Amino acid sequence: MHVFFGHHRCATTWTVTLILALSRELGLRVAQEDRYEKLPSDLEKTGFLTHSNATDGIVRQLANREYRAFHVVRDPRDILVSSYFSDKYSHYVYGQQFAQFREQLGAMEFDEGLRLELERRTAEFEALAQWNYHNPRVYETRYEDLTTSPFEEFSKILGFLGIPMPAAGPAYRAARARLAANKLLHRVGMSVPVGGIPPEWLHDLLDKHSFQKIAGRQKGQEDQKSHYRKGVAGDWVNYLTGANKELFKTRWGQLTLDLGYERDMDW
Repeated sequence: MHVFFGHHRCATTWTVTLILALSRELGLRVAQEDRYEKLPSDLEKTGFLTHSNATDGIVRQLANREYRAFHVVRDPRDILVSSYFSDKYSHYVYGQQFAQFREQLGAMEFDEGLRLELERRTAEFEALAQWNYHNPRVYETRYEDLTTSPFEEFSKILGFLGIPMPAAGPAYRAARARLAANKLLHRVGMSVPVGGIPPEWLHDLLDKHSFQKIAGRQKGQEDQKSHYRKGVAGDWVNYLTGANKELFKTRWGQLTLDLGYERDMDW
């Protein structure tokens, strides 16, 4: 079984979309979960599990299963800022409690709202702080690498997961033929499993789901009400300032050091 371990605002929606497309061609059943400490009830026939709110507890629950996984993290400061705008404008309303939280954000000035968002991110930041980053069955990567060098990073991920990427020879020709057949078969709800993912197919998939094509604008051009708000790393410097910056340092400054986003607390 292949597994994706993600977290809120760490390119999770984008990554799951790519996994669904890959799994469709590979003939893998995908199981999706986003509840903390929960797994889908039936994993026996699952080929690819995606967990959007992963914790070390989820990893422990999978300890007796055969799997290879990848785990995506992001600068916690960018997670905070991105979560604020997502929760205020673009995230789908999944319950009354969240609807009330959105109303609260809408009624507050930005600095106060960002502090409220910081409280809401506690469980997520705790999950990042408690994660085992040395698990030999998990490939560790970053939002920053996935979004700046997607082909290179996803090639490494597929290699770690054991998914072939033939570039020449019989395996390559067979994969190309099956992908071509699937273009027709998908129209009638059918497909044939592809034994590997040719490099150019991955290139095309990533291009189809690039920020520019999904958001309809270039990276760095901000639309605060879009789920794909800006598409760049390090934007926290424009929003996390003053007392909120000091509060973040007090609560989660060590996390930025542990994840390698800072060398010291002088930022």
